Amino acid sequence: MIETNDRKLAAIIFTDIVNYTETMQRDEQSALNMLDRKRRIVTPFIKINGGKKIKEIGDAFLIMFDSVIQASRCAIRIQQEFEIEKIEDFSIRIGIHFGDVKIQPDGDILGSGVNIASRIHSLVKPKGICISSDAWNLIRNQSDLKANSLGFENLKGVGQVEILELIWEKSNISINLDMQKPVTKERLDEAKEKLESPQVSKTINEIQQTDNNSAVEIIFNDGKLKYYDSLKYDGHNEFFVFTEWKDSERKVIDGNSREIISILNIKSVIIDGTDNINSYLPVNIVLKNNEQLIGYISTYGNGFYGVDKTLPAPVHIPIRKILKINIR
Repeated sequence: MIETNDRKLAAIIFTDIVNYTETMQRDEQSALNMLDRKRRIVTPFIKINGGKKIKEIGDAFLIMFDSVIQASRCAIRIQQEFEIEKIEDFSIRIGIHFGDVKIQPDGDILGSGVNIASRIHSLVKPKGICISSDAWNLIRNQSDLKANSLGFENLKGVGQVEILELIWEKSNISINLDMQKPVTKERLDEAKEKLESPQVSKTINEIQQTDNNSAVEIIFNDGKLKYYDSLKYDGHNEFFVFTEWKDSERKVIDGNSREIISILNIKSVIIDGTDNINSYLPVNIVLKNNEQLIGYISTYGNGFYGVDKTLPAPVHIPIRKILKINIR
């Protein structure tokens, strides 16, 4: 039970639908449909990034996170998903702040942190994400997060606050399976064709050379979102994946004893049968100190290899359980 007068520092997100009030006045059902679609898109990313939706205020969501990194990455993924969905009839805007909040007995939050986040989000352009300098200064050393200063704004009841705009780019590839529609051979063949296309293979290879985001992101029909290291299609009705991560930062779920090796420390790598290092192949690695490692290698990113002492067992996922696959 949450005690009265419980206070904490938290990252706060405010997000709403642009021109929602005008749409509600003109066409109530269209406005309600927008809100339902926003809930469907936003909710999985709140959960996977460790956030908590405190409440809805009309079309606005008040969301709390323990860290600004979680809040910022969540905000970016939400905007990316709106692009992936090709939603053109409405857009959202997002404001982020880090500050003091007071947690109420019913779980609601109050305080200056909430007020400033609300003021910031009202300044954001459609499809944009703005963040206060207080929040940005805590995450500016994160290589995957970038922002441009928009200068200082005089916020009502607050005073001068520097506002920055988070920069985000579109996700690379999306395969929308949408199993709420009838499953047909044509649709499965289309999914297989996309997964095996040179564009997808090239994208996965490029992504595995970095350590910022996951290669494969699966949204399930029940709203859950999970990250995986690899994805294959059996040609019939299942996908199988390797190495589930706790989040998009490549923190491996229990069960994999992975050792990270710098390329600079490697003397030689002998791969059984092929030189494709992205396929979980058995290897014999000799380090410069002549120590030998035997395991299964995959690219970890930025000049490092991940060596698993045991081959991760594939996890089979029926297509009917998957709503969408994003390859980032």
